Amino acid sequence: MDKNGHYVQGVAANADGTFTIPGTLTAMRVDQFAFSDTGLETTEASLVLNLDAGAAFDSAGTARELYTVQIVDSDGELQAATLNFRAGDHTQAPPVDTLNAWTVSVTTGNAGDTVTSTATLLTFAGDGSLTSPTSYTVGVTWANGATSSVPLDISNLTQFAGDFTVTSYDQNGIPASDLSHITFDTNGHVVGNFQSGFDQALYKLPLATFPNPNGLEMANGNVFRVSGLSGAATQREPGGDGVALLAVNTHELSNVDLADEFTKMIQTQTIYNASATAFRTADEMSVVARDLKR
Repeated sequence: MDKNGHYVQGVAANADGTFTIPGTLTAMRVDQFAFSDTGLETTEASLVLNLDAGAAFDSAGTARELYTVQIVDSDGELQAATLNFRAGDHTQAPPVDTLNAWTVSVTTGNAGDTVTSTATLLTFAGDGSLTSPTSYTVGVTWANGATSSVPLDISNLTQFAGDFTVTSYDQNGIPASDLSHITFDTNGHVVGNFQSGFDQALYKLPLATFPNPNGLEMANGNVFRVSGLSGAATQREPGGDGVALLAVNTHELSNVDLADEFTKMIQTQTIYNASATAFRTADEMSVVARDLKR
């Protein structure tokens, strides 16, 4: 809050992490435990990796490439699921040594988990690009009763001769955790940095514009209030519609020329002294004239 006790207000994030501007303004709570019981479930993810085109087919499926991904379940807990990549078509029984084909499936490390994903065949073109499918759903019912059904974008998987190489993995979930500290960005986001190591935009500070800003009514504490002359406030999105950006981690600087102001102050003081002296002299002359008349 400011020195007058007024809360800085912002628009809270939607359930999917986005913001609606204009939105409902609320006092922003950013203490350590404000978001301990909340998390953002993983609803989408993407994976970029390369599978070795020279990998040998194994009918038993024991020769595989593994990569463990982290996802946030429906209860806001961080979970780990392992993607298993096996050369050939292992969706059939018995498996078939199929050219430019891999099979992907999901396993977890907890016996209480139930994997709902099915083994899926990945097919690649002769140039190493993936032809189908472009998405694979990672589905698990976890031992804690929570669930996950995450569409994983795999459209950028490749099959080139060389090592199994993971380039990137991204997911949009945020696990429930205590708030560590907050930061701001130029677009007005109040970003929470959590003890889990994840960051999440918690609030967004909108800016207000008025049809006639000069008509705002000045109040105590160097604040202004809406008046009939100013018109109603319109919420605008910093950085989103060209209104303005916020200057974070800065102090407001004075736009006053100190040398000019001091010069004006000295001139005013000199004029005041001269006027006071003239007034005093005139008063003394009036007293002398009165005394002479007597």
